[in-house]
Amino acid sequence: MLLAELNNNNILLWKENKRISWQDIRDDRIAYVVSERHEVFKKQSLMKRFLDRKTEQIFLSEVPACESVTEICGTAKIIDIASRLKTANLVLVTGADGRPLFVQDTPWLISEVEISGAQRDIYYKIINDIDEEIFLTDENGTVLYMNPRSEEICGLSWNQCVGQNMEDLVEQGLFPESMTLEALEKKKKVERITEMHTGRYIVSTATPLYDEDQQIQYVLCTSKDVQELNHLMRENALITTELEKSKKQVENLHNQMIAQKNYVFESPAMREVKRVITKIAPTDVTVLIEGETGTGKEVTAEMIHAMSRRSDHPMMKINCGSIPKDLLESELFGYMPGSFSGAAKEGKTGILEAADKGTIFLDEIGEMPWMLQVKLLEFLQDKKIQRIGGIKKIPIDARVVAATNRDLKKEVEEGRFRKDLFYRLNTMPIHLEPLRSRKEDIRPLAQLFLKRFNRQHCAEKRISEKVLFDLTRYEWPGNVRELMHVIERFVISAEGNEIDEDLLKEVLGKPSASQRIYCSGIFPLKNAREELDSILVHSAMRRFGSTRKAAEALGVNQSTVVRLLNKNTN
Repeated sequence: MLLAELNNNNILLWKENKRISWQDIRDDRIAYVVSERHEVFKKQSLMKRFLDRKTEQIFLSEVPACESVTEICGTAKIIDIASRLKTANLVLVTGADGRPLFVQDTPWLISEVEISGAQRDIYYKIINDIDEEIFLTDENGTVLYMNPRSEEICGLSWNQCVGQNMEDLVEQGLFPESMTLEALEKKKKVERITEMHTGRYIVSTATPLYDEDQQIQYVLCTSKDVQELNHLMRENALITTELEKSKKQVENLHNQMIAQKNYVFESPAMREVKRVITKIAPTDVTVLIEGETGTGKEVTAEMIHAMSRRSDHPMMKINCGSIPKDLLESELFGYMPGSFSGAAKEGKTGILEAADKGTIFLDEIGEMPWMLQVKLLEFLQDKKIQRIGGIKKIPIDARVVAATNRDLKKEVEEGRFRKDLFYRLNTMPIHLEPLRSRKEDIRPLAQLFLKRFNRQHCAEKRISEKVLFDLTRYEWPGNVRELMHVIERFVISAEGNEIDEDLLKEVLGKPSASQRIYCSGIFPLKNAREELDSILVHSAMRRFGSTRKAAEALGVNQSTVVRLLNKNTN
């Protein structure tokens, strides 16, 4: 390389082992001196050294080189080294052969310019590739830019529009109307569906863009082909239809599952229970089912499991009130071999461990001993158990569904149930109303149980309408379970094929004294009166055996009873 060479770009190249003279650097075009090792020296620093030493020649090694100098190759992509440029004080740019070209003392400017250019390229790519018209004019309506999609929608080329005024383009018939001109006139955003000269319908929006002085600087017009929008809407409608169809199929599957589980009802209260079950079953949320004995808590838990993603795995059940307190812990958590006197030598797997990947149903949770509540709470928090006598924590993936016939809030207030466990279990409560509060369910449940026990006992018994009516007047302290047992007794005990009032009185005693009429549906009053007359007349005849006695019991003339009997026969 040359010992000294004046470069066009403000640098002087120099060898370290050769003295540099005052005359070499005094040229006003020189700003930096670069050594053969690519060290950079500022001209001011070198001249100060000459003046301080009062000499005509010095070695570069006598002057500290500039700090924080970044060397880059001129062929490098600046955007790839932008972070280095921003932290450097100086940048020495070299050619592909390593020869210094120039020194930049504001390297961040190179970075900003390069990055801005890259961003601009990205913006242009977005605007050009977007599937929507982009049409830009200035404050006078002169077209500045249109993207390729705009050319396609308008049926006009860039050369036909850019540089032209929108008024001229409308006069030439190239545009039927101008949203841009309307936006300039009204000084606000304009939206409309427009028919182009190509026959296309487009949805257009023209938006004024303002400068710092709130004067219109540009108008941006964006458009979308209505045909494509219709296509998108049809696709969306098709997807929505498929989703509704899938939703209906899932609902039908749920209804089939409910029917298989003999979960029948008509009351609003149970319809709400069904809605909640359908919503929470696919989740892993902990459920607390509350209700009186016999209201169907276990069946509800089975429904939740059957509709969950765990339905292919076991549902383990344990009644916390039916197992002695001393044995309940080992039943729930299991034990290791030799853990206590009488323990099986091979140990035992607990109910919780057996329910892994499935569901654990804890019935009568309110009966659980206080200390065992602590262990259950720990399991609910970390999903791990420890067998009695064991030291190893066993991870268990089981959903917990609990049930109780107690008022757990009251139990918490009176200190018989842990508050923290109650709130942990009560994440999603389900309350089952007693049967006396949902009399609409009595009739369908009675018919369900009748069908079941007829099949079970090879019978063909029927329940008279009057008996069904009287069943709705009974208070059912044992709830659904009591109704089920009563219907089974009817099927077994009935002499003939019809379950009548005499058998009802034998099994349940005298119905409630309430004289209110129960109605399970809505139908014309005339039909209701006729039906009621028929039921009462036939009931009176079965009880008293003569039209005279029946008339006396009903408080009507004997001729009325005869007429109603003849009418029903006809």
